[in-house]
Amino acid sequence: MKKIFRLLLCALCICALAACSNPNDIVLGADPMKTIEANAEAIKKLSEEDRKLLIYSVGMSQMAGIFASKGEPNPLAGLTIGEVLSRAKKKKAETDAKNKESEELRKKVEAQTKLMQEEFQKILTVALVNKRNVMQEYGRRFVNLDMAYENKGNKDIQGVKGVLRVTDIFGDKILNVRWSYDKGIKAGKTATEKNVGIDINQFKDDDMKLWNTDFDKLKSSFDVQTIIFVGGEKLQVTQE
Repeated sequence: MKKIFRLLLCALCICALAACSNPNDIVLGADPMKTIEANAEAIKKLSEEDRKLLIYSVGMSQMAGIFASKGEPNPLAGLTIGEVLSRAKKKKAETDAKNKESEELRKKVEAQTKLMQEEFQKILTVALVNKRNVMQEYGRRFVNLDMAYENKGNKDIQGVKGVLRVTDIFGDKILNVRWSYDKGIKAGKTATEKNVGIDINQFKDDDMKLWNTDFDKLKSSFDVQTIIFVGGEKLQVTQE
């Protein structure tokens, strides 16, 4: 009888040791990071992805604790590592799904915007045709940006609004500026605009790069957002 009891006791001990050797069964204490440090060898049995997810989850919980009321327990205290990983994986899956939806929507809007721009290009071409620096009184700097608007359609245009994008010869951004013109463009004609531009802030790198770059070293494009025809008809696309 004693022999059978000893065998049963030994079997229970083996089962207990086996359970403890499973890192997913480890219960996190009041300071989860200390629990992880104390069970470092067992936690090595987790996959690399799970280890990173565990450390991230514990780190985020401790950061949240900094802003929590004094004496408030760590939200992961009392949970097993398996429970923490399960929750983290569920949250990650939900976040990934939302990110995928957002990316699909972004691509859809981007494709629609591209199609609209192609249609706009059949009607109107907007171009930067010259850039001139003007030194004003009290040391103020101003850059004149001369623009040209070619109406290639058969309807008179009352006004246009969009974004003028200026880069250097390497394609690196210098300036994106919202731009509008409301002086009218007759069908089949070209209108020009001079003596308009932007004030230069000498403490802004982009502004000074525009100031210091000669016109023949600039590249530009114009993304049309709105075209309003005489009579009120409007073509519009929402775009940053």
